Amino acid sequence: KLLTTTVWLDAAAQIFFSLGPGFGVLLAFASYNPFHNNCYKDALITSSVNCLTSFLSGFVIFTVLGYMAEMRQQRVENVAKDAGPSLLFIIYAEAIANMPAATFFAIIF
Repeated sequence: KLLTTTVWLDAAAQIFFSLGPGFGVLLAFASYNPFHNNCYKDALITSSVNCLTSFLSGFVIFTVLGYMAEMRQQRVENVAKDAGPSLLFIIYAEAIANMPAATFFAIIF
């Protein structure tokens, strides 16, 4: 599937979407930069950190999804009926509920 263009278009859309909500904050922080700041370096660092965070989040989400499937004795396809961003909220709630001291972590987050 990595050779199909739809996968790469979806990945690019995810990156642009995840950078979009914080753009106003980035503009506010940019106003405090020195006049001769290296904006290209800042843009590369911001994009790289965003990509790595999304990659790490994917590992966490699919690990918890596999755990949920194992605990319910079902296939992953049956556990992950919702696709897209709503899957994150289902997985997040399940992960917090199964942690030791779940009430404490639920209050923190």
